[in-house]
Amino acid sequence: MLASSKDNTDSIMKRKGQIMNFELSTPEEVSERYKRCFASLVCDNIKLIYLKRTLVIDLLKQPDTFECKVTGCFVRVKNDLKGYSHHKPQKLYQLGQVTGINKSSEEYKIRDISTNILLCISNMWSDVKISVLSDEDFEEEECEDLRMLSQKEPSKRQTVVAKRIETLAVHG
Repeated sequence: MLASSKDNTDSIMKRKGQIMNFELSTPEEVSERYKRCFASLVCDNIKLIYLKRTLVIDLLKQPDTFECKVTGCFVRVKNDLKGYSHHKPQKLYQLGQVTGINKSSEEYKIRDISTNILLCISNMWSDVKISVLSDEDFEEEECEDLRMLSQKEPSKRQTVVAKRIETLAVHG
């Protein structure tokens, strides 16, 4: 189930806050109308493509498909509070969308795996090590923060189709 925001007048779309139901066996079966609908940034949608640190580490074991599986998914990053001013209270964690990967010149170790992979995260100043990802569920307040940030950059919003395809890739 995916929630969808109302961006057109198609009768298939439900009004604010309601859930839109559709089952797909393959991405090719998606109608054109779903390709125009933006996916709402609500907890239920984010949970579909939310990756905890443990899963990201497991995905590292598949280097050929790692980038395509994590790109587009959401992660919860622990903020470095030392770098912030006392005038701006920062939150301990922040949700962000993985926009790609980079490689560090130095390797670091996570559990029993050495890697040089850094994640490029939306709304983050610098790339992050996998070791700073959270292994816990995110909070509703973090979703709200993400919604506020996405309103500033509407071009990066995902469509219902993109979200469904990513769900199939990560969990399928």
